Amino acid sequence: MKYIELPPGVDVLQQDSEGYHYFKYQENTYYLHTIVATAEKEIFYGHNGLSLYVGERCPRKDVLYAEYLSREGQPASWCKIYNGIQKGKDIDRMMQAQSWIVTTPLSTSRREKAEDARQEQRDDRRQKGPKSI
Repeated sequence: MKYIELPPGVDVLQQDSEGYHYFKYQENTYYLHTIVATAEKEIFYGHNGLSLYVGERCPRKDVLYAEYLSREGQPASWCKIYNGIQKGKDIDRMMQAQSWIVTTPLSTSRREKAEDARQEQRDDRRQKGPKSI
């Protein structure tokens, strides 16, 4: 999944006859699959000094981003527009709903017990010697 920053004034994506998503900006047409393919170090450089963020995380900025799932050699199967701040809130809400994702670190005593058990297994293997065939 890629997030592509949309330039100011662009709030709608269009599709061509083959199903590829694009937008028009300053008399130029920009296809999302081309932007993703030609972006360097998470930045796409277009005509007239246009530079757009292209990355795997949606920055929490008050800017519109196209959430784009590209498929090699085919039109995208998923494309949706989000505001960066709203997407961040949605992710926070989702993370709070799934408390099983957050884990607590092992206490020192449990960590020591696990290390002792591993050491005991190593010692047992050394005492038994190599397995005979």
